[in-house]
Amino acid sequence: MIKVSLVLATVNRIDELKRFLSHLSNQNYSDLELIVVDQNRDDRLVPLVKEYEQFFHIVHIRSAKGLSRARNVGLKYVTGEIIAFPDDDCWYPDGLLAKIAAYFIANPDYHGLLVASVDPKGRRTMVKGEAKPVAIDRRNVLWTAVSYTMFFRRDAVKSAGGFDEGLGVGADTPWGAGEETDYVLRMLKKGNRLWYTPDLAVVHPQSEITLQRAYSYGLGGGRVIARHYPSVFFWGYIVPRAFLGVLYALARGKRKEFRMRWVGLRARIVGWLRTRRELATFTKQ
Repeated sequence: MIKVSLVLATVNRIDELKRFLSHLSNQNYSDLELIVVDQNRDDRLVPLVKEYEQFFHIVHIRSAKGLSRARNVGLKYVTGEIIAFPDDDCWYPDGLLAKIAAYFIANPDYHGLLVASVDPKGRRTMVKGEAKPVAIDRRNVLWTAVSYTMFFRRDAVKSAGGFDEGLGVGADTPWGAGEETDYVLRMLKKGNRLWYTPDLAVVHPQSEITLQRAYSYGLGGGRVIARHYPSVFFWGYIVPRAFLGVLYALARGKRKEFRMRWVGLRARIVGWLRTRRELATFTKQ
């Protein structure tokens, strides 16, 4: 049995975290450790940790706010051969970890497995994801890299280094997303082989996204694309593809979806332009 380490950052959630722990206790997978990176300022999680540490090993540590920062702190404590980054409001269906471990045993040449995301009714929540199993590359990583659905070998994690703490929810920057895409792209650059399958999934309820958050996410996405891809890819593929999504929402009379897509597109362009200017300035120095 391969040891699995889960790095879970959490703040301001009790019921959701208890749900995750309850499902984790039903995994029937004994070689497991959970690193809970607690970003709360009080001890609200202590009773919950004590309740569930009888089922699996839990390391309870503290961190300042910031999702990428918390994950980097948690990575210092992992001892498993397979590492994952569940959200505190997701959960694993029964038997998922055993299936993940079986994949890595059967595929020693692959360094990571990315799976689908579904809502509690089994409907896919990341509709832009690939419909069939596929090797991860620089193109499809943009719609398959979702942090709570990613499982990696320890060596792949070490090769990528830490998450960029300037990206993601809670970062002290405008860049509110893109940290997992940036992370996986760095893995690919190191020669790691990654696989995506929609045949396995993590459950994650859908939540309402505000326009402000959509803008923050778009800024982060634009920044990551500016760092890793040529200009022609952004203007010739990403922007037209996103604009078609805007037009499609408008044509169907989906006003809310239209606003979200339009705000996200504008933010991506702003994030891309700002990052390109930074890179140009850095190159001249």
